Amino acid sequence: MNNLEKRLGPVEKDILLEAIGAIEREADLRIRVIELAPQGGGVGHEDARLKIDGEEYYAEVKTWAQQAPLGVLIDRVRRFPTGILVADYVNPRMADRLRTEGVQFMDAVGNAYIRTPFRHVQIKGNRRRERETKGAGPRKHKGFTIAGLKVTYAFLCNPELVRAPYRDIAEVAGVALGTVTNVMDDLQAAGFLLITDNERRLVHADAVLETWVERYPTALRPKQGLGTFAAQGMDWWQNFPIEDFDGYWGGELAGAHYTGYLRPVVATAYVPRAQLNKLIAKARLRKQALPTLEPGAVELLAPFWWPNRDFGLYVHPILAYADLIATGDPRNLEVARKLYDEKIAQRLG
Repeated sequence: MNNLEKRLGPVEKDILLEAIGAIEREADLRIRVIELAPQGGGVGHEDARLKIDGEEYYAEVKTWAQQAPLGVLIDRVRRFPTGILVADYVNPRMADRLRTEGVQFMDAVGNAYIRTPFRHVQIKGNRRRERETKGAGPRKHKGFTIAGLKVTYAFLCNPELVRAPYRDIAEVAGVALGTVTNVMDDLQAAGFLLITDNERRLVHADAVLETWVERYPTALRPKQGLGTFAAQGMDWWQNFPIEDFDGYWGGELAGAHYTGYLRPVVATAYVPRAQLNKLIAKARLRKQALPTLEPGAVELLAPFWWPNRDFGLYVHPILAYADLIATGDPRNLEVARKLYDEKIAQRLG
């Protein structure tokens, strides 16, 4: 396990080793870490590879798992032929959801759902130890704070922007100049920004995207919310002139547009706050008393990017991908993976 330190941070390494020890004690399973080369990380790369009862598993190791959107965790594990989530702690509710979705997991206190050809392990209810509840939580990279997410999104959509003067970056991302300085320093320290001979280049863009997609639903997206509404019918959006309100279709509508592989049941639109009341009146939307995203719901959010029509009436594929994963809906996760393969992977270089 000499290369674990090069693939995982010290906290993630401890979680992996504690989870292995806990499950071996709880279920009498034999778990072995397969030695791997030090390179790795990013989309499509496992954090570790395990042998459990002689079967090979690809592990996604996650600290503070309960603070990550569940859809993100499910999507990451499902990328592998035999994936398993290794977490610091999985509470009973989260465990039930993961089992329902067929996602195998184990945590550092002995909770697990593992299916091998020889046995079926299901352990729920072990409580988190007191010493593990202390601490300030996961480190907040400046590149992935609320303002930082706007900057990194601009870079993901237009990698050439990283070479522009800081003032231009700040204008495009809609943030303060000081924010750009902090984000650039943080991305460089994290190994995502390479500076050579006075030239800047975004590297490991797949890992930047993965981190952005994880942080967006909990940090930036809630700040952009304008409300959840009910429409006159399921297909009201099909002939609606969203461009007249400087708006863009996102979520399931964008996913369906880009892949042709989804019948949307929830309409997501990004529209400037100044246009909100006009759009509501034109579309005859009714504010939901108890916001839900059940079939027929309409979700309105404010854009956070520099206005453009590069993708017509729809948000950038990266934002559509993040919207779909944030739902945690199995059908949306499937479309998100298709969208990534067809429209995003090649853009990341």
